[in-house]
Parts: sequence; structure tokens; C-alpha cells
Amino acid sequence: GPDDLPAARMPAKLAFLKTAGWNEVAQPLRDLFQNRLDRLATLGIDVVGCDSHGVDAVENTLSSALSVTRIIVTWESRWPLNIYRDADEAKLSAGMRQRLADAEQMTIDDYRRGILERERGRAIYAALLDEGVDACITLSANGPAPIGLASTGDPGFATPCAYLGVPALSLPLLTFEGLPVGIQLMGFRDRDADLCAIAASIQQHLG
Repeated sequence: GPDDLPAARMPAKLAFLKTAGWNEVAQPLRDLFQNRLDRLATLGIDVVGCDSHGVDAVENTLSSALSVTRIIVTWESRWPLNIYRDADEAKLSAGMRQRLADAEQMTIDDYRRGILERERGRAIYAALLDEGVDACITLSANGPAPIGLASTGDPGFATPCAYLGVPALSLPLLTFEGLPVGIQLMGFRDRDADLCAIAASIQQHLG
């Protein structure tokens, strides 16, 4: 992208993606988010959902994003993890030891199938551009960050961005139960600057 951030730009059309994480969102938080979508619509932005054929197709392909990502990441973790295990297995967590055991049961064909499925999903998502979608909008997480260091939280809203290979920004525009929850914008591959321009505009109007 350019050296300098682009000027804020109002999107003409946003696609609301629920993704697999939506099922874990409490109704009051859903209502807060819907309120922000309604405000964007009053600004003249066309906000489309799964009633749009393209959005529905993306939702369907993202339904397997977590499981396919787990396959890909497990295979790609095999070599660093087996080196660490051979050096000092006691320093690997139980979760990482299990991931390595799973990886060593996989074949290269398992990995290839995962990559092909991910590429298919990326092509379906990219087709939203042909429908005039400027960016997608959803939550950044299914609620406030969890207490403690045991987990970074449910990955249901974060994984799709990495799975699709697209830029994403989280805007601190919601407060739920006294804690912040982000609104996430997802752009398109190699169009990071466009997403920054759209995010700046939404921040101005909703912030």
C-alpha cells in the first residue's frame, strides 16, 4: 500500500458476515451490533446479509473455516514441534504434544485437501467484489476478552480473516458488560489501503 494512510472514504456497500462465531454471541450484544448497522444504513450505506447470494455463499464456505484451519495449522506445526519435543518434551504443553501427535498421524494428502478447500473459499469470498461489496463487517469476538491467561478467547471471528488471507481491522466501538468489544471490518486481498479508508470513515461516524 501507499506510504501514507488514504483519506477516509464512505463505503457504498457492506456485507454483514455472521461466521460460525455468531451462535455464541449473547442477544444483548447482537442488539448493540445491529444498532450500529442500522446507523450505518441511515448514512446511505447498503448493508446486505445472507439474503444476498454472494454473502450466503461466503457464510457456507466459512462454516468449515475452523476445522480446515486446524488441519492446515496442525500439519505445518509438525516440524517445529518435533524439534522441540526431541530437545525437551517436558517444555511442551499438553495441547502442543497432542497437536504433534495429531500431525504425525496426518498425510500430505490431508494437508493438500485443506489447502485446496481454503483456496476455494478465498475465490468465493473474492467474488463479493463483483457484487459491489466494499468490505465486510462483523464482530471481532463473541464477547469481552476472557479473564486470565489460559485462553485468548473463542477464535470464531478471528480465524476467517486468516483463512481468507484478507486484511482486517478491529474498531473499538462497542461496550458490553463494562468491557470493550470490537467491530471488525474485513477487506480484500492486496487492498489494505482501501480498508483503512473505509475504517476511518466508519470510525468517524460511529465513534
